[in-house]
Amino acid sequence: MLQALGFSATEMAKIKRTRQWQYDYDKYFSERTTEIRREYVEAKRAGDYAGEAAAKAEWKNLQLAKKRVGFKTSPVFNLISAPKQQAKREQSFRKEFTGLRGEGG
Repeated sequence: MLQALGFSATEMAKIKRTRQWQYDYDKYFSERTTEIRREYVEAKRAGDYAGEAAAKAEWKNLQLAKKRVGFKTSPVFNLISAPKQQAKREQSFRKEFTGLRGEGG
């Protein structure tokens, strides 16, 4: 398709590499963001202030790395709000589960 638009084989290969690079980085950043959020939530629940601080530092380093390679960064608020968001998901699940159990009995 790109050949029909006048792109050479070299240009097409470069575009393909760039897309793969973007995909790989996006996947890495997404997975790492999830890991850091999980670490922060666990530290917060355990009252582990050092763990919270470590997760915040990792978050900031990840944002710097994202910025270096041209990706959109996420504010630290997204990390700090993770425990509250997790609690809401768990509460919703409990309500749904309890409702299902009540209907079947």
